[in-house]
Amino acid sequence: MKIIFLTHGSENLASSRTRVFQYLPYFKNKEIKYFVHQYLPKTNLNLNYKINIWIFKSLMMIRLFIFFVHSFFYDVVFIQKIFLPRFYTYLFKKLNKKFIFDFDDAIQLSNTNYNLKSKHIIRLNYILLKSD
Repeated sequence: MKIIFLTHGSENLASSRTRVFQYLPYFKNKEIKYFVHQYLPKTNLNLNYKINIWIFKSLMMIRLFIFFVHSFFYDVVFIQKIFLPRFYTYLFKKLNKKFIFDFDDAIQLSNTNYNLKSKHIIRLNYILLKSD
């Protein structure tokens, strides 16, 4: 079996560490092949300027596309609390990928502690319907 992970951050982020990274030694012992993509970049951009926000969003879309192309070679796709665009979720299911969406009980809060926007609720509902 081959699993590809899209984590919210690196092993320094508590949610990624407890939901993904702590299990990787077990997979290695069981000879399960895996690869981990990190959604958030390791370097922080200064998001005070609109140009940096545009660069950040563009970088995230490129990272998602690379993850999607890389996922062709894996049996299971594991997403850690990232609201994918609906067409990515749809394509994973069309490609007969086992699709796992992992989230915690604080998913209703964004990084800035505001309630989810309606577009995120629609994405969440769609992802939950399509996930295995």
